[in-house]
Amino acid sequence: SNAALLAEISERKRVEKALRENEDRYRDLVEHSKDLLCTHDLKGRLLSVNPAPARVLGYEVEELLQMSMRELLVPRFPDKFDTYMSKIQRKGEAFGLMMVLTRAGKERIWEYHNTLRTEGVPAPIVRGMAHDVTEKIRAEWDLRQSEAKFATAFRSSPSAMMISTLADGEFIDVNDAFERQTGYRRAEVIGRTALQFEIWVDVKEWHRVEAELQSG
Repeated sequence: SNAALLAEISERKRVEKALRENEDRYRDLVEHSKDLLCTHDLKGRLLSVNPAPARVLGYEVEELLQMSMRELLVPRFPDKFDTYMSKIQRKGEAFGLMMVLTRAGKERIWEYHNTLRTEGVPAPIVRGMAHDVTEKIRAEWDLRQSEAKFATAFRSSPSAMMISTLADGEFIDVNDAFERQTGYRRAEVIGRTALQFEIWVDVKEWHRVEAELQSG
């Protein structure tokens, strides 16, 4: 009987130790995650939030727990929060991009995927997870702007311009000046090479240029 009791106590201690270690690992993971991990109620009041994103926003965790999600969103989109809350209550989840405002007034873009929890809690709460994608979105926007500027310059240039593959010299695109100066329409030349149209007077010169481009 004493042996069984001791064994039960020993097992209970082992389980309690394992639980403490598991909780410690979970707490360490949450506290050091750079992504936002939070919960909020159906009015948007923050109930929990991890430290790293709080620092990015310029707040202490305790300050954020006195705030609503609505206060963190960029004010020029006043209906975004209500739309978000309506969707998560209707579907049980919501995901997408949201623009938040730091304490210093800088805008950040977060990609989020939040879910509604209704079981095992006195009142429904939202589990929030978000990742800062500001630099990624801005880089994509800059690339689109750069591509748009290049396309405008390419199309409107008074000089004949073409874009071709490096491997075999097939035309990918030509500009309006190319069409006017050569007499060939864009649809005629796409997928074919300059040599097929005998555009280069000196074929050796073309091969020299081709070799130089491929080596460089």
